[in-house]
Amino acid sequence: MLTIKREARRDIPEEILFLGPVYLATEICLALLDGRPASETTVLDIFLAIVSQFRSADDIRAAFAKVSAGK
Repeated sequence: MLTIKREARRDIPEEILFLGPVYLATEICLALLDGRPASETTVLDIFLAIVSQFRSADDIRAAFAKVSAGK
């Protein structure tokens, strides 16, 4: 299982944004690469693809929840 958390800051408590199988998180991340083959990417490419497309913890939670639900 993979856990993605929002770290606690000031008066905002820590929050789990995604808890699910690693393969599902991998598929979501690869889908964010805009069609580039996985063999031509690095971990940094995948990380940057995720960070650049999500503006907030709510965006991350919603995207992973939608895919996890099969929608």
